[in-house]
Parts: sequence; C-alpha cells; structure tokens
Amino acid sequence: AIPQALAALYGGGLLIINTIIMILKLMKSESLDGAQVQLAIYGSFIQRMLITIAGFAIGIMWLKLPPGPMVAAFGVGYLSFVFAAKYQKP
Repeated sequence: AIPQALAALYGGGLLIINTIIMILKLMKSESLDGAQVQLAIYGSFIQRMLITIAGFAIGIMWLKLPPGPMVAAFGVGYLSFVFAAKYQKP
C-alpha cells in the first residue's frame, strides 16, 4: 500500500510541476504579441511533455514506483483541469 501511495503522490507532483511551468509561461507571455504568445505556449507544451515523460521514466525505472497509481493520479488531476475549464464562466 505504501509504494502505491508514493507513486500516486509522485504522479500528482508531476502534475503540479506541469501546472507551475504553464502558469509561469502564461504570465511571462502577457507582454508578447499574438505570434510570440503562440510560440511561447507551444514551447511550454513541448517542455511540459518532455518533463512528464522524463518524470515517469525516473519514477518507474529509477525509483521503482508502480506505474498504475502514478499514471492514474496524473490523469485524474489532469481531467480535473479539463472539467474546470469546461464549466468556467467567462
């Protein structure tokens, strides 16, 4: 039970890191024009994907955490962003 809980916390931690990177990039891009904003968001997406893949690889191969709870916690957290964005009022 302990390794599964640690794996879930690790997956949630990866999501928090992704969120912080996204927020920082969005805050930094406020002073940019349209094309530069798109480039910054695209760059943030690539950076976040690489960090996520590397994070999962480290968690599974080096830390020997079970992948199921790690991916589940990351996925459920990410889905919460999707639902929050869907029901957010402008």
